[in-house]
Amino acid sequence: MSNVLQLPSSMGYLMLRAIVSKLSTNLSIPIHVKLRLCNPPSLTPSLAVLLARAGASVVTLHARHVASRHRRKGAAELKWVRAVKSALLEESELEDVVVLSNGNVRAHEDCEKNLRETGADGVMVGEALLGNPKWVV
Repeated sequence: MSNVLQLPSSMGYLMLRAIVSKLSTNLSIPIHVKLRLCNPPSLTPSLAVLLARAGASVVTLHARHVASRHRRKGAAELKWVRAVKSALLEESELEDVVVLSNGNVRAHEDCEKNLRETGADGVMVGEALLGNPKWVV
């Protein structure tokens, strides 16, 4: 869906909202959306709120830009995960939306640090786990 955000913001946002709304209305399972940072990143919390209002019950933010597809291209900007969590908590009807943080997790200790730094409800792990699946145990 990252191509959708290459459209003018309002058109892309409306399309994403429509997709999530349709899924939420027609499926009996929780809708989980995974985002990367918007350009500019300050738009990311409002996108998360928009998608939660449309019916997403879990929002994962991989706090990197689309151009930074691999973890070796710098640290994730975890402050935006905290901003997403705060924006959802400000809306009383969205306070139950689960926020997962994705990025900067290469070892078990990083999970705890990530949760402290972001205030997220959980952590999603990707490439690091593929490289060393035993560290989860």
